[in-house]
Amino acid sequence: MTNDSEFCVEWKSKSFPPIDCYAALKIMNKVYPELKTIVGSSVQLPCNVTTAPDDTIQLILWYKGSSGTGPPFYTIDARESPSFQKSKHFLLDSYKDRVSFNISVQTAVLVIDSVREEDSSEYSCRVDYKWSRTSISVTRLFVVVPPKDVIVIDNATGTRLHTIAGPYKEGTDLRLKCIAIGGKPLPTLIWFFDNQMIDDSYIVDNKTGNVENELLLKHLKRDFLDSVLSCKADNYHSLPPISASLRLEIYLKPSSVTITSKNEPLRIGRKIEMICVSKGSKPSANITWLLDRFILKEFRTTHSTDGMVSTSTLTYNPSPAHNGSTLYCLAENPRLFNSSIFDSRVLNIYFRPKLNLTLANDASFVVNGSETQLLCSVIANPEVTEIHWLFNGKLITNNSIKGVIINKDRLVINVTEKHHGSSFECIAMNSEGKARSNHLHLDVYSIPQPPKDCEIDGNRSANVFRVRCVPVYANVGKSQKFYLELYDSKRSVLLSTLEESNLPHFTLTESDLKIQNETYIFVIYSKNENGKSAEIVLSTESEKMMRRKADIKDFNLLNLPIIGIVAVTIIAIVAIVAVSKSLKCFLNYLQRNDANLREKEDSQKLANNKTPDVIPLSVDSL
Repeated sequence: MTNDSEFCVEWKSKSFPPIDCYAALKIMNKVYPELKTIVGSSVQLPCNVTTAPDDTIQLILWYKGSSGTGPPFYTIDARESPSFQKSKHFLLDSYKDRVSFNISVQTAVLVIDSVREEDSSEYSCRVDYKWSRTSISVTRLFVVVPPKDVIVIDNATGTRLHTIAGPYKEGTDLRLKCIAIGGKPLPTLIWFFDNQMIDDSYIVDNKTGNVENELLLKHLKRDFLDSVLSCKADNYHSLPPISASLRLEIYLKPSSVTITSKNEPLRIGRKIEMICVSKGSKPSANITWLLDRFILKEFRTTHSTDGMVSTSTLTYNPSPAHNGSTLYCLAENPRLFNSSIFDSRVLNIYFRPKLNLTLANDASFVVNGSETQLLCSVIANPEVTEIHWLFNGKLITNNSIKGVIINKDRLVINVTEKHHGSSFECIAMNSEGKARSNHLHLDVYSIPQPPKDCEIDGNRSANVFRVRCVPVYANVGKSQKFYLELYDSKRSVLLSTLEESNLPHFTLTESDLKIQNETYIFVIYSKNENGKSAEIVLSTESEKMMRRKADIKDFNLLNLPIIGIVAVTIIAIVAIVAVSKSLKCFLNYLQRNDANLREKEDSQKLANNKTPDVIPLSVDSL
């Protein structure tokens, strides 16, 4: 047995209640292992009440706290009782109805019911005997307190989530924070994805003392839809974890869209139903039908129970105008921007030929003598197998009409006036039927005829020329015009051009003449859209030349009597002097005299004429 000093050192080192060391020499003591219990449960704290033979228990005291001194919270006093069973019990009010002492078992125990968090402490049981040393039993009680709650916060919005997380957009990132409030000891806090641990990196918030775990899910996938995220807090093996579970809601883009109807030729007059199926969208996809860029409206759409499959039925009436157009079925999640996908189909629509018979180059008439081409424009699907031509209602071939050449959809004809008013048609056939074109009536026109009976009236004093012609009208259309071109004497310089719409009547003033003292050439013709007529070419002299000729004519008129006298005198002299000359000489003389007489007559006519000399010129002479 150790000495007193060694005992006191050992007593202190074992952290026994600091009872006076030398008083403790009389005490027998026992330290029990720490007990853990869950708040709200019952616990039994042991107390060593082993009694030596011929000895009895006088007093039992229960202390709470590490000191083991002070007033006990529970006292069992048997000092004045005939037996321990009839001892007196003293219990603090705060422990009434939930604390009792049971000595009937092998090891006496203090029973605490409805354990509270504040019950967690060190408990000492002191037993005083009549003869034996006092014994002390020490037990540490740890009360386990589960977390009060586990909550999940959406970092983006700061709101608490309860049973559903979302909905979130497919492809976005998700950040969630899990917080375990309270708990003794501090819990572990772990994230689970469909019961698979995905994150155990929890921390303690120094400000609140709560445990937190932040989860990052990058690029949400469609596979995450309806998955369960759980955040579990666990601080005692005998307690089930406290957790918060969330079901993931995700907006999903359509994964596919397909026009399921057979891709076969469509026919005019037969309404059909085109079916389009979209899958994978959540919420249900909106389906839109388009023909090229135009939205169609005659369709109905249904959705599956889970909304993931949408079926749209389009009622469509084929039209020839739509052949070759593209039909689109567009599926789009109404909650997701830029989520649309589409399927398309080029329409193959069969229809009878549509024919339009025209003159080539969009001409409105043909010119007599020209080679004219008729074009039978064909729109058909499938392609036409035959094209035929009709002339005045009768079928024609290459050899049936002179001057006609047929080359499938083109007909070439050498036009004559006899074709005026004739009717042409074309006929085409394909697998859908036969069609007949419009009637094309030929309007045959000729090029204009030149004006006729042109006259020039010259005014010397005013330096004005007036040209008057008579128009010649034929089957030339309504746009015929008349032109006069004024040239110099060599037709090398164009001096003026005049145009008249109604009649070939032209007036040229001094400003039009431009060059004086020279012969002018007048070129007159008519013209329309069919062509240009032959030219009428006239020539005249300038005003100065007109004055010179006029002077000559006046001189001849004044000397006409003298010439007559001289002629008679000459004849008399010749008769007297040359009687002997031969008859031949006399006849020669008479011929010369006749020439002079004709000159006199011409001079007289010139003096009476209002116009200058007009010299018609042929086209070849120019």
